[in-house]
Amino acid sequence: MLWKGIVNQSFSPDEFAQYVNTLSFSTWQPQFVVLHNTAAPTLQQWMSGPTTPQQRILNLEAYYRDQMGWSAGPHLFIDNQLIWAFTPLTTSGVHSPSWNHVSWGIEMVGDYSQESFDQGPGAAVADNAVKASPSGVSRLSRLGGMRDGSVFTAVMRSVHKFSYGHKFERSAATPVVA
Repeated sequence: MLWKGIVNQSFSPDEFAQYVNTLSFSTWQPQFVVLHNTAAPTLQQWMSGPTTPQQRILNLEAYYRDQMGWSAGPHLFIDNQLIWAFTPLTTSGVHSPSWNHVSWGIEMVGDYSQESFDQGPGAAVADNAVKASPSGVSRLSRLGGMRDGSVFTAVMRSVHKFSYGHKFERSAATPVVA
């Protein structure tokens, strides 16, 4: 498959909102956001490991393109400080078996079956994910989460979708489960 390339830029939440406002969605328009978490690396590894977040982004590009043979990856990786633009937001990404062609894929850095999402750095990831999602609210009206059959995966169980959903609702979007 032809690789779509990556943006390879990081933004504060305010900078990200400005960045999204510069984009043209004339050929592809996402309908909602699908949340994921990386599990590996954990947020602790991302923050303190010998590999910098910038290098991790480049490693992820090589993984998705060269090892997985995908045409793209998720749209965003979100850590406790920054929003990392990966697949261009103006094209479909690869992140979900069902929703690639209609949604933005957001990877929240961390393993929330083990790490806290309610306090400390994990809570900062949650806040940044909320701040990233409404940037396209004129285009994005729903929030989805991955399911395995009828059981939520660790990201949705541990991320407390209910509390995230309330944060998202305050940002003028309606949460749903994909």
